[in-house]
Amino acid sequence: MKEYTVKVLEDGSKCWYLDGKHHREDGPAIEWSDGIKEWYLHGESIAEEEHKRRTAGVQMDFKTFASSGRIVSCLKSEEALGLFDWEDGIPGVVFAGHVFLEFIDGSIGNGFRAEIGRSGIESTDVMEVIKELYEFACDEDLLEESKQ
Repeated sequence: MKEYTVKVLEDGSKCWYLDGKHHREDGPAIEWSDGIKEWYLHGESIAEEEHKRRTAGVQMDFKTFASSGRIVSCLKSEEALGLFDWEDGIPGVVFAGHVFLEFIDGSIGNGFRAEIGRSGIESTDVMEVIKELYEFACDEDLLEESKQ
């Protein structure tokens, strides 16, 4: 759940912030006391129609994605996104959107590998691999959540 900071100005105008930038997904980020409204996402001023389009399905943030991972001792084809060619039985981590990383040679100590589209990444830095998976999942619209 995102926590906004809401500032109410002396004239009654309201401004919503997330991480210090104008941002609101469920309405205008600025409501001026004279009735004028302004829509922002992550500090970017956008038209109301564009705001509605972008927030129709809200993508989860990186922190939520990273914490969605669950370690499995044997990845199975049905658990992972069907874009990848790999064999059942590899230990790894499955994330939201059914994207996954695998342990190189079956051991956490040997590093991590993920196939992303038609390319792949290998690294001993698990966060680097998770970040690449997150960006891929966002680009492929695999992480849309229903707006609550």
